[in-house]
Amino acid sequence: MRIARSTEYLDSARGEVQVSRWLSHEGFPVTRVVDDLEQPMVVDGHPVTFWHLIEEGARKATYGELGAVLRDLHSLSLPDTLNLPPYPVLDRTDRRINAAVDIPEDDRAFLRKRACELRDRVADLRFESEKGPVHGDAHVQNLMVDRNDQVILIDLERFSSDHWPGFWSVSPGERSSETARGTQHGSGALSRMNSLLGECVRGTAIGRGDRSQAVRKPQVVPLVETQICAATQQPDVLELEVQYCITRDPVQ
Repeated sequence: MRIARSTEYLDSARGEVQVSRWLSHEGFPVTRVVDDLEQPMVVDGHPVTFWHLIEEGARKATYGELGAVLRDLHSLSLPDTLNLPPYPVLDRTDRRINAAVDIPEDDRAFLRKRACELRDRVADLRFESEKGPVHGDAHVQNLMVDRNDQVILIDLERFSSDHWPGFWSVSPGERSSETARGTQHGSGALSRMNSLLGECVRGTAIGRGDRSQAVRKPQVVPLVETQICAATQQPDVLELEVQYCITRDPVQ
C-alpha cells in the first residue's frame, strides 16, 4: 500500500495506476497495482494505492539491466488513452532551495535566480524527436530483482510523455558526462546545471543539515496481499485499514 502526502498528489497517483496497468498489459516487467479495485482511494485527505508485493531476491539490479529496461521501455508507443504530462524539468528545484539550511541568503537568492533563468531556457527548447514514454527517475534503486531473477521497474510517480525519452528518463545522478555532451538541443547543459543546483542544495539541506527538514517521500506501508485482495469486495473494511495506517504513522 502506498500513501501519498495530500490530495495535491492525486493526479500523480492516478498516473501511476494507469501506467502500471498499461505496461502490465504490454507484458513489461513493472510493479503491478491490484486490479479488482478502483483506485486511487482518498482516505483522510491522502491518495492511497494498492500494489502487488514483490518478493526480492538475493541480488540487486545492475546498470546494464537498467539500460536494457529503458531500451525496452522507449521502444513502446504510448496509447492514445493514456494522458500523461510532459516531463517536469526543474519542478523540485525551488523546494530544495527553500528547504536548504545554513546557507547565506544571498546564495539562496542566486540559486533562485539561476533556476528562473533555466526555466526560461527550457521553455524555449524545441525538439525534432517524437514524444515517448519517460520514466523520469530511472536509476538502479528503482529496479527490483524478484526471487525468479526478474528485473522489475518501480516508482512510477514521475512517469511522463516527452521528447527524447532516452535522456529525460534517467535521473541526473545517473547521466554520464558523455551522454550530456552528446545532446543536440542544449538540454545536456541544462540538466547538468539542474543537477548541480540539486547537489548544492542537498549537500546542505540533507548532507550536513537537519534531515528533519527534508521533504518526506510518500509513505509505503506493507500489507499482506491476500488481505488487500479479500478487502476489495469490502471497501469500508479497506478504508478502515488505511485510516489505521495513517494514524499509526501520519504522513507529513
